[in-house]
Amino acid sequence: MRALGVGPGRYINRRRIFGIPPTTSKGDAEVQIGGVGQLNLRLSEKPGLLFLLDYGSPIYLRIEGVGITEHDKAVALLEDLSNALFMQIDFRFDSPLTLGRERPFPWTFTRSAGRLDEDDQLVFPRFSYDMTPSSLYWYARSATSMPLLQFLAFYQCLEFFFPQYSRQETIGKVKNVLKDPRFDPTKDSYINAILNATTEGWRGSRPEERKQLAATLKHCVNGSALRDFLNETEERKRYYTGEYKEISDKKISLSDDAEIIDQTADRVYDIRCKVVHTKNLEGQEGNEIILPFSREADMLGHDVELMKFLARRVLIASSFPLKV
Repeated sequence: MRALGVGPGRYINRRRIFGIPPTTSKGDAEVQIGGVGQLNLRLSEKPGLLFLLDYGSPIYLRIEGVGITEHDKAVALLEDLSNALFMQIDFRFDSPLTLGRERPFPWTFTRSAGRLDEDDQLVFPRFSYDMTPSSLYWYARSATSMPLLQFLAFYQCLEFFFPQYSRQETIGKVKNVLKDPRFDPTKDSYINAILNATTEGWRGSRPEERKQLAATLKHCVNGSALRDFLNETEERKRYYTGEYKEISDKKISLSDDAEIIDQTADRVYDIRCKVVHTKNLEGQEGNEIILPFSREADMLGHDVELMKFLARRVLIASSFPLKV
């Protein structure tokens, strides 16, 4: 295992993972995580010579009690369990990890301003996460010095679920029309009501992306939790109270506003367009692009943190029971 998007292993959050002081250098820390039946996970720091042979990956993950003899199945189990465990560690301790691979990630280091989970007791993963959005999430977590790339990768993590949740919203609207006691399939007005429910928010032959984003957030993100996140630090509150206009004029109210999810979707989509588009495709003012290494890109940090929060919520809401 190695830290994702940061430097050598000394930057891994050892205090949280192993419950030891960060200055401890002795490589014998270990934690065992009991699981299902005979299956257990063990995180251990490489001692002595093993650490020197691969100091970029100072911790190894051991899966015990496995009755698998086929290579592909063993790799699939390793990837699924490690992904679920790494999600737990990152969500709770804000410490992104990855399996050690041949090519290391760039050495950059950032410190989160958010509140970390104070409980350092890891538990055996109960839920699994789809590998495609997980890969996009970890890609965003690794791009610590590239805010535009981070923002876009987190957005793509959300985008993966757009068809699923926008379809659920459409199904709910159609059900409401059909449950009307006055519904009459022989009358054009009722059939038209169904058509309107299925095509609302469409642009041409495809549903409007902004509507799909809003539908996804409404299904996965709790408005109160989002408001708590936005008010978590004075610096973040100050940014979303007045400094937000430097990036987008789409405001998110920090007060008790029922429209907070829609406001967040509007802001996220507006920034997404400024990151992706190289020209104003809709002919509207305020859609200027955000260039790499620009002042606006340097100020994007709070919106990147917002995207990380949203991506985590959507991944959690879309997870499924882990099968081992």
